[in-house]
Amino acid sequence: MAGVLPQAITLCRPALGLLLGAMVLVPAVLGLGSLAAEQWPIKVAPAGNGDRIGKDSARSNGNAPEVMPANPVPVEMFTGTGELGRLLGIKPESGFRLGGALVGEANTFLSGSFAPQNTFGNGLQQLQLEANLETLLGWKDTKVSVSGLNANGSPVNLYAGSIQGFTDLPGTPPFDRTELYTYWIAKGLFDRRLFLRFGKQTANVLFNNVVLGNQDLPSRTELATSGLIVPSLYNNPTLIGRMPVGYNAALGLTVQWFPKGTGNTYLNYGIFDGNGAKWGYQTGLQAPWINNYLFQIAEFGVRWNIGNGKLPAKFAIGAWYQSGLLDTPQSVLNTVTTGSDLGAKANGAMGMYLYGTHRLWYRKPWVNPSGIGAFYQFGFSNSPASIIHQYVGLGLTAYGLLEKRPHDNFGVGLAWAKPNPTKNPELFLLPQLFPGNYGGNPLAQVETPEVVIQLYYQFALDRATYLEPVLSVIPKPSLIGNPATVAATLRLIKQF
Repeated sequence: MAGVLPQAITLCRPALGLLLGAMVLVPAVLGLGSLAAEQWPIKVAPAGNGDRIGKDSARSNGNAPEVMPANPVPVEMFTGTGELGRLLGIKPESGFRLGGALVGEANTFLSGSFAPQNTFGNGLQQLQLEANLETLLGWKDTKVSVSGLNANGSPVNLYAGSIQGFTDLPGTPPFDRTELYTYWIAKGLFDRRLFLRFGKQTANVLFNNVVLGNQDLPSRTELATSGLIVPSLYNNPTLIGRMPVGYNAALGLTVQWFPKGTGNTYLNYGIFDGNGAKWGYQTGLQAPWINNYLFQIAEFGVRWNIGNGKLPAKFAIGAWYQSGLLDTPQSVLNTVTTGSDLGAKANGAMGMYLYGTHRLWYRKPWVNPSGIGAFYQFGFSNSPASIIHQYVGLGLTAYGLLEKRPHDNFGVGLAWAKPNPTKNPELFLLPQLFPGNYGGNPLAQVETPEVVIQLYYQFALDRATYLEPVLSVIPKPSLIGNPATVAATLRLIKQF
């Protein structure tokens, strides 16, 4: 069976790619609108439920500002609005939803990088079908889902000379792929206080995802805390090569528990196929394989409201462990130069992280979410197999501050990463940048921390389409040193 499934997936890829392309073109051409994508398992209640009475008004005339995640795929359990399904005659009461997302971008290096003045594109399309088994079969709080993904990209993060990257769309080679992306079954228990999900999935829907917005009172709901495109918003850089993210979903079991009915406190745990930690192994393209390579992660989070203005805030802290023999800079160097790692691999890796989001100001309290919010992140791992040992991220987001553009938002972010202090940490990436042509000599040996500064503006073209220009500055890229890399990105985001 293990050999049959990969062959079947390979045979289906051309057809799946055509289907994904067709499903993307229809909504893109017709310019379909959308409603806010449904969150599941639950939209948690805000702290102090009684305070909403008499104070919270519904969004008036649809003018509430919202931030669309620059990449909605790793944020929602159901990606899209379901508009595609409704267009094809799938009614909401049928128990089925069909939707997806299209994200495409062009990146131009204005200065620095390994390819100055060159432009590179990245894109992905996801198509997802979800079935509510409570509606179909009477199985309470049970859903199943299957999705396909098509990605076309380039090693633009490596070309930038960055160890942490500046855009979240490309992952690891191969950059062009069509795959059966996720398939899972989810079940809610004990009056929706406990949720289980089993199947091929990405971990950052529940873990270490600072992008997921505050699901608060109707006038304050935020789809996302930021529209930045840096990868660290979805995957803390200390977890690079560990957590199943991007287009490398993995078989796993996740458990989400809400000790109190308000949902303001939660505890999440997940265990996944961890073979993605092996050099060059792609869980997104391979059949599930359970062996001694396992990735485990746990996160505790709490939400509360601050002050008389009931400004929503969230704080979460997590820890993770990856088992198995893992590559280190020395083992990669040995492999490149001698063909053998010579016993230089590390036995497992572990680390911790924390993050938080805080609304700082509401411009029109209890009317809509316009105002300013902030987020922060931290990550730590001292494993010789981790490319980055310490990470700090910060950001500010302005929601709907322009009267004539109430749905727009803009923001700024900073990502600081301290690389592995062992010999030549860039050896994690250089063999990928120059496959077959890298002889083991570093292009730069930068041991000082790397900083990525990013600014963006997100234009809302309609309720499901966004155009986003981004400027990224990396003063001292770890793979280059000098000069600074400056990149301009134009991204289109479409949900359907």
